[in-house]
Amino acid sequence: MRISRFRGRVAKAGEGFGFSTRPNAAGSGRCRACSTRLPLALCLLSLFVYSAQAAERFPDGRLPPAEAPASAYGEDVRPGPSGRPNADDLAGIAERQRQQGHPAIALQLAQRVLTYAPDNRQALQTMISSLSNLGAYRRAERLRKRYRPEWPQATQNRFRADVATARIRNGVQEQARHERRQRYGARNAALTASLDTLNANLERFPLGSDAGHRTRVDRLVVLRQLNRFEAVVADYQALQRESVDVPVYARAAVADAYLARRQPVQAARLYREVIESGAQPPLAVRTGYYYALIESEEYDAAAKVLARLDADTPIWRSRPNPKTPPVPNWERSEVDRLRVLDATYRRHDGEALDRARALYRQAPRNTDVINGLSTAQRSRGWYEQAQSTAELAAAYAPRDQATRLNIAENAQDLENFPRWHRTIEPLVSQFPTDSAIRRNHLEWQDRQHFSLEGRAASVALAAGAPSTAAATVNTGCASIRPGTRMATAPTSNNPGAGAITTVAPSAGVAGVSASNADGCAGTGGPA
Repeated sequence: MRISRFRGRVAKAGEGFGFSTRPNAAGSGRCRACSTRLPLALCLLSLFVYSAQAAERFPDGRLPPAEAPASAYGEDVRPGPSGRPNADDLAGIAERQRQQGHPAIALQLAQRVLTYAPDNRQALQTMISSLSNLGAYRRAERLRKRYRPEWPQATQNRFRADVATARIRNGVQEQARHERRQRYGARNAALTASLDTLNANLERFPLGSDAGHRTRVDRLVVLRQLNRFEAVVADYQALQRESVDVPVYARAAVADAYLARRQPVQAARLYREVIESGAQPPLAVRTGYYYALIESEEYDAAAKVLARLDADTPIWRSRPNPKTPPVPNWERSEVDRLRVLDATYRRHDGEALDRARALYRQAPRNTDVINGLSTAQRSRGWYEQAQSTAELAAAYAPRDQATRLNIAENAQDLENFPRWHRTIEPLVSQFPTDSAIRRNHLEWQDRQHFSLEGRAASVALAAGAPSTAAATVNTGCASIRPGTRMATAPTSNNPGAGAITTVAPSAGVAGVSASNADGCAGTGGPA
C-alpha cells in the first residue's frame, strides 16, 4: 500500500488584533498620566486618588442623565454655566476613565462635554483617543486630521500605528473574502499594501519606541498571512533577543510559522501559551496545537486535544430561535473532518472511511468533505475511486485550491504523469508560497531520480537523511517521496521501534483541508 504525503493545514489566524489602551504620552518634563507639569510624586498620588474615584464614580457603568447637575458626577465637579457641570472638570474625568480602561464611558463623557463646550481641547483629545481605543481607527483618524490637536510625537505615532492596524484588519477580511470566492489572484493585495505601511512606519518611528515595537509585532501577523514563515520566525527571534514582549494574538501567528517550518515543539509551546492565556482561543489555534502535537509524536496529548474539540464545538446546525432558520456552525464541520484525518494518521483506515462516508452523506456537495472522502479512499489504496471522488469535487469547484492539489496527488499515486504535470505546474505558479504545493512540485521534478530499495532506506532516513531529499525511497510496501510520513527503524537516536517521522502540515490558505493517506500495514504510529 502506498504512503501518500502528510498534509496538515495551519488555519488562519488573522483575527484577534489587540489595540492599545495606554494613556497619551506627554512631552518632556510632564507626567505621562495627566500631562501636567506637577512633580511626578504628586502626580502619582493624585492619579491614585483619581483612580479610586473613577472606579466608584460610575460603578454600574452608566452615566447620570444628560440634564443632571454637577453634583450627580461627584463632589469634586464644580457647577458651570446654566447649571451644567464645569467642562474642564468633566473632561478631566472622561480622560481618567479612558486611562483606567473604560474608553466607552470616556467617549460618552467627552461627547457630552462637547455638546455645550465644542472647543474644549481635553474633551476633543479624549474623544479621539477613546475612539481609537475602541477600534474605530478610521473615525479617530478623520477627527484627528480635522481638529489637529497638539499631541506629543509619541501620541501621533500611536495614531499612525492604529491606522496601520485598521488596514491589517481590512486586509485579512479581504483575503478571506477573495478565498471564499476562489479569487486567489487578488487575495493578498490589501495585505501587501498594509505591509508597505508597516515598513514605512518602522522607518518613521524611533527605535525602541512603543509604536515601533507594536509595528514590529503587527508585522508578524501580516507576514504569516502572506505565508512568509521564514521572515516571521526571524523577526520573532529578533524581538526575543531584545526582550520585547510579544502579545498573545501575535504568538499564534508565530506558532503557525514554526509549524510550517517543521519545528513542532516550538509551535506546540506557543500554541499552549495562547490557549492558557485566559481568553477563548479561536479554532485555528486549537487545531494548530493538535497538528503540532501530532508532529511532535505526542499522540496521546493530541487525542485529548481532539476529544476536547469534539466535546466543546457545538452541533453543525442549531436553531436558537424556533422562528428562524437553522444557523450553520462551520467550525463543527472542520472538527468532524479533523476526526477523519486523525483516524487516518493512526492507521485506523476503516474508521476513517466510515467517518468520511458519514460526513459525505450529510453534506454531499461540500468540497472539503468530498476531498476528505477521497483522501480516506486513497489511504486504502483505492486510487481510481479516490480520483473519481476528487473529480466530483472539481465539478462543484473547479478552481478550488485543495481540490486541484488532491487531483495532483491522486495522479501521482496513479503514476498518471501527464495529468500530474498539467495539474501541479499551474498550481505552483498560482500559489508559490504554499508548502504542500511546493512539496508536491518538488516530487514532480524529482520523479525520475533513482530509488533505494528495501528496509535500509528507512534506517538511512532515521539516521539523518533529510526527509526532503530529492529521491524516491521504496521500502518494499510503499513508495515514500520527499516530505512523507513514515515509520522508522530503531537507531541510537531513535530508540523506539516504529517511531513516526513526519513533516510539518502545509500552511496554506484558509479553507484548504489537511489530508494524509494510510501507510504500510504493520508500521508503527499512534495507536
